[in-house]
Amino acid sequence: MSIFPDFKEFLYYLEFMTQLIPFENVLLSFIPLIILIIILYSLIGDVKRFIIASLRMLLQLVAIGYLLKSLFSNENDLLTLLALLVMLIMAAIISMSSAYKKNFKLYTLSFVSLLFGAFPTLVFMTYFIIPSDNWLKISFIIPLAGMIFSQAMNVMSLALERFQKEREHNDYSQARKLALKASLIPITNTFMAVGLVSFPGMMTGQILAGIEPLIAVRYQIIIMTMVFSSVASSTMILLYLMQKLESDH
Repeated sequence: MSIFPDFKEFLYYLEFMTQLIPFENVLLSFIPLIILIIILYSLIGDVKRFIIASLRMLLQLVAIGYLLKSLFSNENDLLTLLALLVMLIMAAIISMSSAYKKNFKLYTLSFVSLLFGAFPTLVFMTYFIIPSDNWLKISFIIPLAGMIFSQAMNVMSLALERFQKEREHNDYSQARKLALKASLIPITNTFMAVGLVSFPGMMTGQILAGIEPLIAVRYQIIIMTMVFSSVASSTMILLYLMQKLESDH
């Protein structure tokens, strides 16, 4: 018997929990955010980016909720691979938002970094580590892919911004070293704080859903190692490829 709970059961518990939250309460949850945006406006003036980000978050989550509901009811491996490809492309585009000069080559390097950094880690974990009757099952792999692609995207964005700043005063090797070190600080701090200061979202959701804490911990350990591996590898590949981009110029 597997030590892991059935993934369908986990999804059922999460669905049951969301039914307990009326939609009007979800809208009311924006009150603290609105208050903070007003305060930020008084401090920094320009809050357009925060407002747009908040509206995009709301619309995108509602849209993806309906889309995933449709996809989950029509399991198809090719559809899963297409969804993963779209996620990789969007992560690659967003990760380059901090770049001083954006071009097609830069977006391509970002996509390649995710493809050969985060994606192999996802395949390894879902195929070999986490028990599943079908590792390409869309309701299984997409939530996990979202976790690691988003983290890799954020760290790559930080690394690129730091690299471009350091490159103004240092050679390529030193700039890459400083950028990599700085960009990994958030994920390293997360490792240091988990279980002491913070309880990650997946672990918290499982515990609230009634899953045995020790089982939730095992899942979270796998998620943490998967995230760090994908984040670090994608960022290292990106910074390595930046030298080729510079030489081309």
